[in-house]
Amino acid sequence: MKLQHTLMALAASTAFSHAVSIAINFAENDANQGFAGGANIGPTGINSSNWNNTINRSSGSLATGTQNNLIDDTGAATTADLSWSSSNVYYNADGTANDERKLAVGYLDDGAPGVSITVTDIPYSKYVVLGLLASDQAGGSTYITRDFLVNGVNVLGGTATAYNGVLTSWNATGNNWNPVTTSTTGNYWTSAEQTSSTLTITGLPRNGDERGSITGLIIQEVPVPEPSSTALLGLGGLALILRRRKG
Repeated sequence: MKLQHTLMALAASTAFSHAVSIAINFAENDANQGFAGGANIGPTGINSSNWNNTINRSSGSLATGTQNNLIDDTGAATTADLSWSSSNVYYNADGTANDERKLAVGYLDDGAPGVSITVTDIPYSKYVVLGLLASDQAGGSTYITRDFLVNGVNVLGGTATAYNGVLTSWNATGNNWNPVTTSTTGNYWTSAEQTSSTLTITGLPRNGDERGSITGLIIQEVPVPEPSSTALLGLGGLALILRRRKG
């Protein structure tokens, strides 16, 4: 009986591998949008010292950028590489008073042909993607965001009402970041679980007042049980079976 209780207690205390993430900030102006560091920002509260800022870019018919060996939320370099293109980089009214506002103020603009983002060699076997939204549309507090394709699949299932940035989100709800759906106003979406080591995100070009701009990304690992913990769960199940048979 004591062995059975011990096995069940060990199984109940299953340890999971530490979930990590890669955070990307699409900046518009390097001079005033560099993070001071030390602040937990974004919908998952990642230290602003450990965001990847898109400071290497070129402008022409498209604004483009690449960045290799993206760091994760602990500051460690990963195998992941980023490339992106958009018609332009632009900004809204969030300003640069703190790192949270700097995260939301600059974004990839949505003129034709739309936003294109690719991240290769992602080191996580399973992950979800958070797409952070911002716009300067009409100077209002909200705008209509178009859908985004994540590895070829729509994440919203249609257009949705989004806050222009963190200031309007805070004024409306008391939170800088709120999840958005086709029926709920917010400023970030979350994808379904992904397993490909390559991530592609496509934003549709602007359609009148409907926008397809994006201000940041978070690639968040989905944690899996450690092998030893899985074995403990199996032992716990075996103990339960033995108990039932004796009963």
